[in-house]
Amino acid sequence: MNKKLYLTLAISIIFSPKSFASNAIADAINDAKVSGQIKSLYFAQDFSDSSGKQDSSIWTNGGEFKLVSGDFHGFSLSSSLQVVDVTWIDDFDDAYKTSMSADGAVLSEAYLGYGIGNTSVSFGRQYLAMPLLGGSSAQSITESYEAYLVTDRSLPQTVIVAGKIDRYQARTDFKSTAPFTESKVDAKGKPGEFLDIGDHGMYSLYMSNRSMANTKVQVHLVETQGIAFMGYADIFYKLDTRFKPYIGGQYYKTVYHDNNLGQDSDMLGVKLGVELIDNLDLFTGYNKTNEDGKVLHGLGNNAYANFTTTTKTSGDTGFEAGSHSLQLGVAYQIDSVKVKYRWTNFNPLDEEGGMTEHTLNLSYQFESLKQLSAMLDYSVMSFDNDARSMTDLRTKLMYRF
Repeated sequence: MNKKLYLTLAISIIFSPKSFASNAIADAINDAKVSGQIKSLYFAQDFSDSSGKQDSSIWTNGGEFKLVSGDFHGFSLSSSLQVVDVTWIDDFDDAYKTSMSADGAVLSEAYLGYGIGNTSVSFGRQYLAMPLLGGSSAQSITESYEAYLVTDRSLPQTVIVAGKIDRYQARTDFKSTAPFTESKVDAKGKPGEFLDIGDHGMYSLYMSNRSMANTKVQVHLVETQGIAFMGYADIFYKLDTRFKPYIGGQYYKTVYHDNNLGQDSDMLGVKLGVELIDNLDLFTGYNKTNEDGKVLHGLGNNAYANFTTTTKTSGDTGFEAGSHSLQLGVAYQIDSVKVKYRWTNFNPLDEEGGMTEHTLNLSYQFESLKQLSAMLDYSVMSFDNDARSMTDLRTKLMYRF
């Protein structure tokens, strides 16, 4: 039975008057919840004089509007519409062409859900948040997936998510996510459309477990026929002592099914952290990638679980063949203000690709209006090849409802 037949059957069951009382449908409609956010973003990039590039900036306004129906005998419908207006742009070299410059609207979520006991299923367009599959809401558009998933929580402190992902929506229609999706030849600077993933989609199995005291374990396996197998696992252990020290380890594995795409490779990582005083954290992370080939981080701009991730580049250089990266960071929160600073050094085999990235993140939650928040991110990237050096500024004002 194909997926379209499943959806048709489920919808016909929901709205069949012979199966359920009509007032139950009315209750589901009356219990529907509306939520969302309105956001204004201003981004600017300054490039090295030797780069030959002109500085770029962009201002966008928009938001997201989410509607979730009430429960109807275990069934529910969810939808999310994203809207963006590129209010102003100065981008001669197309620095924001594949990220922020998306003028228009896209229905990023539209799925049917059903839950019974500790098990639920979801069919359709939906946001995902797993180590190898995750959309990021940090810019104008959040990436989404057309997926058919089963989630089970029957085992103690364990979550298992399994299913198939057929299509992927990027931030803009100019964005290419090779080798998983192909470029859109008639792109016009609109929000990304849902594009086929390979010829047969991808199969995903995710598990997280917290049954061991002070320990969290994650495993994520993704198979894309004809392209690659991606595997990820991590473990964190936190000591219940004065400074709350923790240690984490992670492992990435990529097996290419086509040698033209790359050579099989893997990456290891370790992370350490302590809380010196209340709300003051110090941490360090390290990643080392095998020299045989590049490791695939996953699909989506929030699919960067590496211990040396950053705001501007997400630490993507750390996935290159033979790369080793080190991060030192500090985070502090006082009342409604959060501050984080990260120093990250990347050393790939390509010497010109070596770089140091400084990342400063500030956020403020307005006390008088809890739904309103402001954020500022500032990054400085110093490459061994100075022509690639640059700075990146991001400001965000967001109102959630």
